[in-house]
Amino acid sequence: MERSVLGKESSYPSCQTNPSRQLRRLCARGLRTPSGPSIYTRNANLRIDSGGGSMSHVRLAKSETRLESFPYITMKIAYRGKGTRDMRVRIKDFSTPNQKDIDLDATFDAPEVDAIVNRCVSQVTESLKSPTGHFTDDDRGHMTQIFFSLRNTHLAIRKLLEQEDKSPISVSAMPLVRIQLETLFAISLIVEQPDTFPLYLKDGWKRLYVRHLWFREESKGLPRITHGLSHVEPSLEGMRILAGVSDEEKLTIDVEELGVVPPLGFRPKPIRWFPTPGDVLDRINEPARKRMLARLLPEYDFLCSFVHVSPHSKVFPAIFDRRQPFGAMFTTGQRYEMFQKEIAGPALWLDLLSIVQSCCEFVPIYPADMDLVATLTDAWKTVHDLSLIGRKVWELRAKKLLGALD
Repeated sequence: MERSVLGKESSYPSCQTNPSRQLRRLCARGLRTPSGPSIYTRNANLRIDSGGGSMSHVRLAKSETRLESFPYITMKIAYRGKGTRDMRVRIKDFSTPNQKDIDLDATFDAPEVDAIVNRCVSQVTESLKSPTGHFTDDDRGHMTQIFFSLRNTHLAIRKLLEQEDKSPISVSAMPLVRIQLETLFAISLIVEQPDTFPLYLKDGWKRLYVRHLWFREESKGLPRITHGLSHVEPSLEGMRILAGVSDEEKLTIDVEELGVVPPLGFRPKPIRWFPTPGDVLDRINEPARKRMLARLLPEYDFLCSFVHVSPHSKVFPAIFDRRQPFGAMFTTGQRYEMFQKEIAGPALWLDLLSIVQSCCEFVPIYPADMDLVATLTDAWKTVHDLSLIGRKVWELRAKKLLGALD
């Protein structure tokens, strides 16, 4: 038992109860999720502000919608990176109180988000055309593609959210938002430690190559498949060279995966996995960057719940499908409210924040690029003014990066 932000005790009913009865019980009490305040309330129009949520009016399609930045979590999270010590994120160690609320009556159209994304990506990719001691010419080309990918994924998220609460496929935007936030973690590490960028490229190639080996080994008795795979191998080899994977690293994969007998005197040279966000946080040294990522790690954990098998990824699609028993139990207003608070708000703000802050991480690399600073400062005004999570990241890191005054 624990007490929800509405002052009611909430718990997860036994899974052996009738599903419909179980959901009604949750609706009556107010279900406290592991990631925030009650997502089901007695009054669908109730604004839950005591949990740290923040809402601002945004138009996703033709209708006006209300978005909420994801509220503060109330639990302790532990992450373990591969081959590293535990990195524990405790609220008492990293949280700081907000000094000012956002304007809940502020409005802007979601297409404005598209414009902000386009301006930021266009400006940072323009900056990346200039040589820098941090990255090689090829590295800067790869970085440019990363930002183009961020923009394309943003457009996919917006397309899915246009369905609003009228279709369960809108929930599928959340795994894409996780990709955006994970990219911010990766960029933060690469900018601070440029020597990790080759690992990013090599890890990507290794995954492709291992998958190719699986197909090749399983299809030895199928001439049609082996013939097709033989035509793929020259391209795979070209990608290996582009990724900087050495002959020794490739042979190490063959030894590990296929049991190939290496030549006498061979010394294995394994390719490590590129770190996941929890491991990235463990490796970051710069204090402000570390605090920012520590605050965003719980948001990443929340988004992971839509990727793995969890109630978030299964229940919400059922709620937004009026043909399903769960969906039929809610009014149109209740479904709409849940969509805004649990799906649209976190998706749009975390997506936008991830892109804008990823661009900001390149300001120290191009400190004389005033166009980049001006574009990002203007973008941050929206993120800062209309979402509490954006305001928190601004205070922890972005403000100092952009040289903004209080």
